[in-house]
Amino acid sequence: MHEVNIAKRIMQKVGDKKIKKIKISVGELCDFFPEEIKETLEKLSGWEVEVVEEESYIECECGYKGRTKIIEKAHGFILYTCPKCNRKPVVLKGDDVKILEVEECA
Repeated sequence: MHEVNIAKRIMQKVGDKKIKKIKISVGELCDFFPEEIKETLEKLSGWEVEVVEEESYIECECGYKGRTKIIEKAHGFILYTCPKCNRKPVVLKGDDVKILEVEECA
């Protein structure tokens, strides 16, 4: 249910504006699925919500830089490693939610 908290934080960031549509990005390493935040945000706000998924970008001590290897993903859980050495990498992008665009009502 942490997608409810995330949706509420997005609504707080937007403030009291009359919103028609919002576009957000959800990193593939978030421990919930993009559809979950889309449905929750639409239900709580009444806005039209567009979600794009952002690919991960990691850096590992083995020297690898690039997209991570996702082993398993479920609601509230994600397991990923470096695709080169299978160690836990440092995530540089793709593990957060960002507001990309806000379209206000006319």
